[in-house]
Amino acid sequence: MSVTKSVVNMSTRQSAHILLTGDLVRETLPDWVEHRALKLGLSGWVKWNTIGQLEIMVSGPEDLVDALEIACSLGPFDSQIKETLRKEVGNHSPSRVNSIFQNLCSDA
Repeated sequence: MSVTKSVVNMSTRQSAHILLTGDLVRETLPDWVEHRALKLGLSGWVKWNTIGQLEIMVSGPEDLVDALEIACSLGPFDSQIKETLRKEVGNHSPSRVNSIFQNLCSDA
């Protein structure tokens, strides 16, 4: 049996703004997003906007940003994600990236 290893493209870093809509649980969803982003080694922030949508700004290897978007589209068991909107912010070099992911939610 042959084992194939997945290789993450570490040379291309991507920044994206992700917006989540649906039946979102304010008490748990931001922490859930922060936990997954940190597990993936991504940087950025998560916060609620003024109309009750969860905003995520994330930077990291393109494949890992994609992985976070997929995880967010599925969401935790207590939130029903209706829509995940993603806007690319651009590519940048790894030297310009802060390795911190912040939860900016006021009730966190």
